[in-house]
Amino acid sequence: MNSPRRVPAPHPLRTERLTKSQYLREARNACLSLSVPPGIIGPYKARSLNWNANTYYYVFGQELAGPPRLIEVFRVNGNGELYPVPAFQYPEPFKELFPTDYAILYSDDPWDGAFPPAKRSEVFEGD
Repeated sequence: MNSPRRVPAPHPLRTERLTKSQYLREARNACLSLSVPPGIIGPYKARSLNWNANTYYYVFGQELAGPPRLIEVFRVNGNGELYPVPAFQYPEPFKELFPTDYAILYSDDPWDGAFPPAKRSEVFEGD
């Protein structure tokens, strides 16, 4: 006879907020556990940015010979946990901090013409 399937207990909510340094460490560790974009090397650093009354925690690395490169941006949710911020919600100061990444994310043609623009389809309506 099969025993009933055990469902793991849900992850408990945090009862208290972490300190800024703990969130920075958590953000860095989260990025190290994921795959880092090619060409970005360590040491990986985490910093915070306050903008429009919001705190953003971000992790960045270095190109072999170039400016710092952004890996991920996080915010803290209502439960006190870090969550990744979608790229289209990155605050404006990242444009100056990470011009290479910002140019790629907000370019009209990030592939420099490698893909031709889609042509408008023509709809034929019969008589």
